[in-house]
Amino acid sequence: MENGKKGENYILAGVDHSFLDVVTKIGVMLDKPTPKRTVPELVLMALGKSSYLLSLITNKEPDMTPEKATMVSKRVVAKSDKAVRDLSYDNTVTVEYMLTDCFNWLKSKNLI
Repeated sequence: MENGKKGENYILAGVDHSFLDVVTKIGVMLDKPTPKRTVPELVLMALGKSSYLLSLITNKEPDMTPEKATMVSKRVVAKSDKAVRDLSYDNTVTVEYMLTDCFNWLKSKNLI
């Protein structure tokens, strides 16, 4: 906010991890069961489409949408070079550190 340039956009990416890796780390922190493998893309897409169509009937927000299914089934790589250069952003912070920091904050606010 202080160092950014007006009208510019910055990607605040971190160290590369898969969704499965992040979900597993969160599950371990919460002492919850975690998946051992990912759901095939075809299954996710079918679930997204059917959940969306059901939401049109029930007027309830779907748990999965075609857009969410696409997002979690594709490998997304983001580069934060511009934020590192312009904002002195640290893109080397580990996912373990970020998740622990978030977990501790949520606990301090009695949200988990």
